[in-house]
Amino acid sequence: MRVGIIGATGYGGIELIRFLMTHPKIENVMLYSSTQDGKYIKELYPHLANEEGLMLKKLDLKTVASEVETMFLATPPGVSSEWSGLLLEAGLSIIDLSGDVRLKDPLIYETWYKRIAANLALLEQSVYGLSEWNEEKIANARLVANPGCFPTAVLLGLAHW
Repeated sequence: MRVGIIGATGYGGIELIRFLMTHPKIENVMLYSSTQDGKYIKELYPHLANEEGLMLKKLDLKTVASEVETMFLATPPGVSSEWSGLLLEAGLSIIDLSGDVRLKDPLIYETWYKRIAANLALLEQSVYGLSEWNEEKIANARLVANPGCFPTAVLLGLAHW
C-alpha cells in the first residue's frame, strides 16, 4: 500500500511515520507539508535519521492519486474537514486522526470543539474507525474517522463487559 501523511511534522504525524515505516503492508510513505517543503524529515527530527529518503513535499491535488492510495490526516481540528472532500474527489481513501468527522451531529461537534463542523456529506460518509465495533464498515470505507484515545478506552471496556 502507498500512503501519505498530511501533518507529518506534528507529534501525531511523527508517531505515524514510525508505525508505517515498519508495517509489512506499506510499500511507500509520502510526507506532505505546506511549510517544510523540500526538507528531509531527519533534518527536523534527528531521531528519524534511519528514514533516509523521506522528504517533505507540497501536496498537489492533480498528482496525489498517482503517489498514494490512502492519506492519513494528522492535522489539527478544522484542517482535515477542509482537505477530506478534496482528497476523496481525487480518488483517495482517508484516515482522519483529528476529530473532524467523528461526530455525526454537527451541533454536538460545534458544542465540544468550538468550531464549525465538517459539511454533512462528509459526516454521513465517514465511518467511526474502532475496528472492534465497526470492522465490516471500515473494510469498505473511503473516509475513516480514527477514534480518540479516551473514547477508545471506554468503548473497548464496554465492548468486553
